[in-house]
Amino acid sequence: MICDTGPLVATANSADKDHAACKELIKTQPLLVIPAPVLAEAGYLISK
Repeated sequence: MICDTGPLVATANSADKDHAACKELIKTQPLLVIPAPVLAEAGYLISK
């Protein structure tokens, strides 16, 4: 599965309304492809 920024940020933010669903989705995927720009954007947003 190719992952975008939204699910990564929601997984890291327990206050996000989609936190539980995204956490479960990411946990159950056997392979996640996270493009470098997505990883950079998610890191920036999570650090704020």
